[in-house]
Amino acid sequence: MTPSAPITATPIAAAGLAGAEALLEDLDLAEEALANLIRLSGADEARLRTAAGWSARVELDDTPLLLVAEGDRWSILAPPDADVSDAMLAARRLHARLGEAAEGWDLDR
Repeated sequence: MTPSAPITATPIAAAGLAGAEALLEDLDLAEEALANLIRLSGADEARLRTAAGWSARVELDDTPLLLVAEGDRWSILAPPDADVSDAMLAARRLHARLGEAAEGWDLDR
């Protein structure tokens, strides 16, 4: 079995979302996604929290992604400078990695 690629997560400001393109939108289980992101990346949860929920810039397989959550819903976006097809593949891999231990995870798509 090959080891999973590392995931890094850093805070982003609201301005960092300008021009981002939605890849996977309106997903359920935002708090579970955040908890799993923290577990996999080692990021500081408090730094990812926003007034409305949480957000992060994530790197997976050298592909940048933006994650944004408001309330119980969250989305994965491609930064404006990203190759959208590469970002979509990475978004699907990230979604799977975040949900590999969560029951009912794929019911949100």
